[in-house]
Amino acid sequence: MAQRREAGQPLDANIRYLAGLQRLKYLFCYPDPRGPAHSDIVIAGPAAGWLQDVSGRIVATDTGAPLLRLDDLLVALRAFRPGRNDRPLIGCSIDPSPDGLARWQAFQKTIPRSVPAAARNEITQQILTGTRQALGMSQIRVFGISAKTHLAQVLVEADYRMKRIGIGLEPPPVKMTTFLSAL
Repeated sequence: MAQRREAGQPLDANIRYLAGLQRLKYLFCYPDPRGPAHSDIVIAGPAAGWLQDVSGRIVATDTGAPLLRLDDLLVALRAFRPGRNDRPLIGCSIDPSPDGLARWQAFQKTIPRSVPAAARNEITQQILTGTRQALGMSQIRVFGISAKTHLAQVLVEADYRMKRIGIGLEPPPVKMTTFLSAL
């Protein structure tokens, strides 16, 4: 990386996508007597070939799972840099606006206490539509890292997808009990 930077060359895909690393399983530290600037850190784990999927994401050819990315790893390492005594939380929150929450609470009062079995599908759709309209657009907060990074985008997309799975708008990738199925 240093050689490419010094030569003014961009990083190649093998470096940017960590040679297809799918999961970080091992971390080896090789200290150098000349000091930390000369030491090596080696990361290892399962890897695969990769391709760009239809949405533009780089994924493993064998599983379609996303790969680890150098830029994401660097953002995470900077958040937990050596010598830092606090342990910051990294994450995001997708929250309704205060006005949207107030509209939703008012809408909830319009939902009937009991629904005949024959009308459940229709009422369910009315509740979903009413909830969506009442809540409106949400506010997104990213914390612990810059919101301008790819890692922040990954966190927000994961939280959004988790919420969609939880309310039954998207099937879960593994067998699980969702919020709606638990009701």
